[in-house]
Amino acid sequence: MKVIIAHTAGFCMGVRRAMNKAFVTLGHEKGPIYTHGPIIHNPQIVKLLEERGVQKLDEVDKNLDGTIIIRAHGISPMERAKIRSSHLNVVDATCPKVARVQAAAKKHHNLGYLVVVVGDNDHAEVRGILGYTGGEGQVVSEIEDINSLPDSKQVLVVAQTTFSREMFYEFVDAIKKKYSNADTKVIDTICDSTRRRQNEVKELAKKVDAMVIVGGKTSGNTKRLFDVSIEAGIESFQIEDETELDFEKLKKFKTIGLTAGASTPNWVIMKVADRISSVGKQMSENEEKLGWVKHRLKKVLRFIVLTNIYTAISAGGLAIAAACLLNVNDFWKMSLISGLFIFSMYILNRIKDPEAMKFNDPEREKFYQDKRGVLIAGSFISIIMSMALALSIRPTVFLLLVMAMLLGVAYSVKVVPPFLTKYVRYRRLKDIPASKTFFVAAAWAGVSAATPYLAATNKVPVISFLAVFAFCFFLVLIRAALYDIRDIQGDAVVGRETIPILIGKKWTQVLVLFFTLLVTALIITATVNGLITSLGYSLLIIPIYALFSLYLYHKRVIFQGILFELVVDFEFILAGLISIVWFLI
Repeated sequence: MKVIIAHTAGFCMGVRRAMNKAFVTLGHEKGPIYTHGPIIHNPQIVKLLEERGVQKLDEVDKNLDGTIIIRAHGISPMERAKIRSSHLNVVDATCPKVARVQAAAKKHHNLGYLVVVVGDNDHAEVRGILGYTGGEGQVVSEIEDINSLPDSKQVLVVAQTTFSREMFYEFVDAIKKKYSNADTKVIDTICDSTRRRQNEVKELAKKVDAMVIVGGKTSGNTKRLFDVSIEAGIESFQIEDETELDFEKLKKFKTIGLTAGASTPNWVIMKVADRISSVGKQMSENEEKLGWVKHRLKKVLRFIVLTNIYTAISAGGLAIAAACLLNVNDFWKMSLISGLFIFSMYILNRIKDPEAMKFNDPEREKFYQDKRGVLIAGSFISIIMSMALALSIRPTVFLLLVMAMLLGVAYSVKVVPPFLTKYVRYRRLKDIPASKTFFVAAAWAGVSAATPYLAATNKVPVISFLAVFAFCFFLVLIRAALYDIRDIQGDAVVGRETIPILIGKKWTQVLVLFFTLLVTALIITATVNGLITSLGYSLLIIPIYALFSLYLYHKRVIFQGILFELVVDFEFILAGLISIVWFLI
């Protein structure tokens, strides 16, 4: 069954901002941490925060100490006053778009306007907005509610940020009609993210047989998406997670559209997508034959990606490119050494850190649970084979691999004793901010570039080695940054301070562009000056391909999971193939 995931599915800006504030607070505050009500309308996130010791408060006790996070929906001035009268530190996670509505309501109420909020009467955001009207604001949830609005010579109409834009203007027309002789001012406060999501549902409904909308039952914007999908005339299902999927109803459809509310995390969306993809359908004989081939191919690709064989092949491709750039001909052993080493290290580090997989790659997490013993055995066999191959080349290559392996194992080990934690903040290398990105790049580049340099029978200039090492390092750095952008939600949950978490997704993309230009300039300079072979000119396509991968991710063509890894890591396989062709010619 084909699944088309909406580009706009998942966290909006306001929710992402609130979650970042929550996880930063978790990592830095020592005392009790509370949220004023659920921070967002998503049960998985609320449960996740509770598991980490964050308590949800509906009422604030004046005697409480610690830190309180104001929910993304915002709160009323009265509730803020209660918090100020307590001993709590405040982290304000109110969505800026909601704060804009609150400011407009307060300003116009003070000017004597009757503030009318179009939205759900019981929604936390609406209650917060009404608090800025001194209790005199009015809510309309149905057109009929307009008839009971009080008279006024000045009226301001605003909307709950997640309300349907089409419905909002229907309300506006009716309100203007009621207050035809009044000064009626309308501010469209519906979030652009809401508009884009609803418009995409309408467009997606034309391409699919049914729609699945993922989000919390109390999420207003998720309900709106469901309503929009129903209005588009397509069978629709609203669920909170993959356990609520009705396979009996879904199996009759060929193509399913999948979208999610603004509070739904990526890992929940991917679990739903994976479960839907597994649902069978009735096929004709020809379709069944073709479907069998596709099914087998998908299983093979899934296996080589989840086992890290694909990553190993990619690392081998980079090693071939490095060897050819240094004009070292006997690159087959080096390719195997690099591939086997990376294969082993990835398995061991992922097994030692299963929590990160739970949120970044739920499909791989399940695979590792089922195949843990086999994967560990494969990892040890691989490291022994790579060591034996390294020793058969030169003792220096063997020592390089031993050092790299020790650093790889030490990355996740607590090397700082507990009694020194008051002097040293980080106990593990992986705890150092942005270390994940740079350590991955250094490991790939070290093994890929240093192995052919140490194994070369002819003397290779050190400056040539440094140029190739830098080429490999920055190329893998681009790859690691792309993975960090993809994994930003899961890394935030487990407390990793990666580059996107430290500087944001947008600036990380700018950094990727900078690294790409740097790699391009490096290849051209090194090739022109004879530091590397003429292969450098052919490999200029690789940084261009890296940018293409970033573009595909930005457009949500490759969102997460297997397809993402197949596309992103293919650049190294491509580099290896180009190098082999160059060598043979």
